[in-house]
Amino acid sequence: MFKTKFIERIISLALVLATILTAFSTVSYAASNGNSYCVITYNANGGSGAPAAQRVLKGKDFYISKKIPVRSGYSFLGWGNKNDREAKISPNHCVSANKNYTLYAVWTKGEVKTNYSYPLTDGYCYYITPACAPDSVFDVNDWGTSADTNIQIWQKEYQKNQRFQVRRIGDYYAFLDYNSRLALDVHGGLALNCQNVSTWYADFNDAQLFRLVTAGNGYYYIQSKLNPAYYLDIEKGSSSNGSNVILYRFNNGSSNQKFKFTPVYNVSSAVSYAKKYTDNSGSMEGYYNDTYNIYKPQNPRAYQGYDCANFVSQCLLAGGLNTTQNWAPVYRGQNYKKVTGGVTWVSAADLFPYLKSQGFSSEKVRNNLANIYRGDIVFIDSNNDGYADHSTICTGFSNGVPVYCAHSRWRKNYQYSTSMWSEGKAYVVHMSGQGT
Repeated sequence: MFKTKFIERIISLALVLATILTAFSTVSYAASNGNSYCVITYNANGGSGAPAAQRVLKGKDFYISKKIPVRSGYSFLGWGNKNDREAKISPNHCVSANKNYTLYAVWTKGEVKTNYSYPLTDGYCYYITPACAPDSVFDVNDWGTSADTNIQIWQKEYQKNQRFQVRRIGDYYAFLDYNSRLALDVHGGLALNCQNVSTWYADFNDAQLFRLVTAGNGYYYIQSKLNPAYYLDIEKGSSSNGSNVILYRFNNGSSNQKFKFTPVYNVSSAVSYAKKYTDNSGSMEGYYNDTYNIYKPQNPRAYQGYDCANFVSQCLLAGGLNTTQNWAPVYRGQNYKKVTGGVTWVSAADLFPYLKSQGFSSEKVRNNLANIYRGDIVFIDSNNDGYADHSTICTGFSNGVPVYCAHSRWRKNYQYSTSMWSEGKAYVVHMSGQGT
């Protein structure tokens, strides 16, 4: 009996003590933390739909609300003081505060543009040219392949670091540097004037997504998903090499915010040429463009590989591929050996490594042919000796099977088959960027 009562008293005292400690702890917590918070209030400043107030720890980083208020006839630029004309703080901006503060919406007259256009083909590569510098294009500084490399404009040199591959992400576009595979990205994810644009790992967050707004005459405004009041812009409208690509609020249609997209390789033009200047006779000589030589055994200037690479080179030129000292047209009556770049023009064995050297990706053709795309060039190494001895251009599909045009033998929209290289290998060069 005594033992039982003793245990009951011990338990009772423990419960009382626990209650006292809990109460003390609660009061102590409130006392020590009562002044450690501050409140951030949002004022729509003539608009509506301001975010709810945020209670944040003093001196600790927090993110500004991503919610954007609205105001008829105006575009929201961001947050600042009551009478600011330019925003100082962006939605989703990481900041800290030491006191209660009210942020006011900053507005500019004119509603967000919504005449969106979707002229770009998913997977294709483009040069991006500003209206203020028509001989220049977007360029990744110094061929950089590291994240956070600056995007600038530079005289068009047809290099890999000036090609941007388009990815369609829902209603938006992302642009990948073809050289590094990194995405064009608004630095820090902040929609503010003069925010720099650089490369970053492609995760297609809002800082990497854009819409195109029709600007007329083949030009487009590139509108940021971060805040549709902001657009890509060439800093100070400069046309000089090395001028920065930045983010800036809409600037009344100025030329430094208008851009034109030119395919690195125009698939439709190349394919149209291929279909026009061949036939389906299956012979070693057929219809051709007599602006150029035709290579056949009877020709005293014949290239012994016959006419396949000569024809494919013509298609590439029709598709807009720029000529170089290592690849140039051989016209009717010219000896390819005496034309600088002529050997590459007529030789499949030389054309294949040349295209790879120009930054176009290549891979072995799959057994199901699923990695051949319209406009791609397929090289066949029938002897399995490491050198291409035939070349073709894919011109589309028939019943789901890719088809091609070629010379020597002349073919028009003929289906590819692995039997064409049963004893060797075939490689596809992705000219448009699709398949990479």
